[in-house]
Amino acid sequence: MKKYIMLGIAVIICILLGVIFSFTQYQREVHREKVDEAVVVIGNEIIEDGESILVEGENIYLPIEFIKKYFDPNINVSEDGKRAYINLSHRDFEMEEDSLTKFIDGKDIEINIPLKREEHIHYLPLNQLGKIFSIDISYNEKSNRVIIDEFSGEERFGIIKYDKVKVYSHRTLKIKTADILNQGDRVKVLSEDGNLYRVRTDKGYFGYVEKKYTEEGLERIEYDSKINSIREEVEDKERINITWEYVYEKNPDISKEEKIQGLDVISPTWFSLSQGGVVINKGDFNYVKEAHEKGYKVWGLIDNSFNPEITSEVLNSGELKDKVIAQIAFYASLYNLDGINIDFENIYYEDKDAFVAFVEDLTHILKKQNLIVSIDVTVPSNSERWSKVYDRERLGAIVDYVILMAYDEHWSTSPVSGSVASIGWVERGIQASLNSIPREKLILGIPFYTRVWKETKDEKGDVEVSSKAVPIKNVEQILDKYDAKVSWDEAVGQYFATYEYEDALYKIWIEDTRSIQLKLELANKYNLKGIASWRKGYEYEEVWEVINTIVDEGDLL
Repeated sequence: MKKYIMLGIAVIICILLGVIFSFTQYQREVHREKVDEAVVVIGNEIIEDGESILVEGENIYLPIEFIKKYFDPNINVSEDGKRAYINLSHRDFEMEEDSLTKFIDGKDIEINIPLKREEHIHYLPLNQLGKIFSIDISYNEKSNRVIIDEFSGEERFGIIKYDKVKVYSHRTLKIKTADILNQGDRVKVLSEDGNLYRVRTDKGYFGYVEKKYTEEGLERIEYDSKINSIREEVEDKERINITWEYVYEKNPDISKEEKIQGLDVISPTWFSLSQGGVVINKGDFNYVKEAHEKGYKVWGLIDNSFNPEITSEVLNSGELKDKVIAQIAFYASLYNLDGINIDFENIYYEDKDAFVAFVEDLTHILKKQNLIVSIDVTVPSNSERWSKVYDRERLGAIVDYVILMAYDEHWSTSPVSGSVASIGWVERGIQASLNSIPREKLILGIPFYTRVWKETKDEKGDVEVSSKAVPIKNVEQILDKYDAKVSWDEAVGQYFATYEYEDALYKIWIEDTRSIQLKLELANKYNLKGIASWRKGYEYEEVWEVINTIVDEGDLL
């Protein structure tokens, strides 16, 4: 009987331990995402607001209303609640170089930072913006405390000399222990009281410790107000493999992705021109950190929203042009970017020279940060807004690289069905581009998408054409679903598929590993600098194997 009682007790203990372990694991998972009623310590004061915070990777998010209350009441939140606008005037941050700091400080610009929304609360990644607000911020999970210090030139710290040194909550009554420290732990010294220091520990606890337990020499820390350090000169690779990451609003979590072998650069579509010279920002600090850990360089893409009027407004105003350039330079420093990719399309032909001047001025500023500057251009054609507006010879002399967007041969609203990038059209585009762009600067852009063309006849018998862009990874599924007829078309260098459905004829000129390899062979034939692909996530794994074999191992390039 005793044996069964003991067995029962053991089972109960195991169950209890399992419950406790599960709860602990649950708590840990919650702390990685959301921490309710965290204690916020600002300097020498505990703030009793009982705020919830978000912790994601190295980002510490605090509610925007809390930040406005304690650090900047003039922060504005957009009507849609998606971003916070912060004026940079009269702030003490520094750029990589003094001339850059003066350039940005004199423009009275506002930056905008994407907000994160959880349960009707809007959060800002305050720790990543610390130098804008002249603060240092950290989160201690053990004590559930956010610790914020304002930059004051220098701070006093003491180093604990022994293990198990007690920090007492009260100066004279050594009853309640605020914290227990070990040799090498650091405490912030707030004041002296006889043989005691009043300190704040790294966990954010306040109390008193005897001086004899700390190093006699107090460490003095001078804060660096630079947003970023100057980058080292980039080593010029023989070939470059780039892919664009399309970001609508939310950035993907690339920490969960396998590293793409052979890929050198990711260019996220983060920045867009808006009215009044405002650059809309979709940057993400964790994205850059994860990309760098995988060995990628990050070139933030700036586009003109493909709006010729907004573009013309900026290009023809010295004030707005400088304002835009100052924002781009600041974001490049803030997010620790390695380069900027300029993707301006649909520009008034009359602004051709003004566009060159803009690229020249922007590149001049970005080079002070040791950033790589690249620009995207279309295949030469007779279109003034989409092709002739690019003075390829002058632009190619200014920037580091020119990326030829060798796709959309037949665009979304084309009146006739056709290939996105037939091999002959791509080759002619390369040849025409090399008339004005040095081959050591020219990068071939290839598509990771195709178009499904739909042809129907109206009452008069005329053919009406429409199309839908689809990722190349989805094409096989479409072919199988509709039992499409597929054959190789030597002239265009692609498989061609047709099928009928609901009184309509569908056509697909297929991009796949075979057609992409043919395009890469052109890059080899003309000894181009490398390739760029639009866009990441549209491909299937075998595509990267082909690219890696050709570009990285040098079988063809």
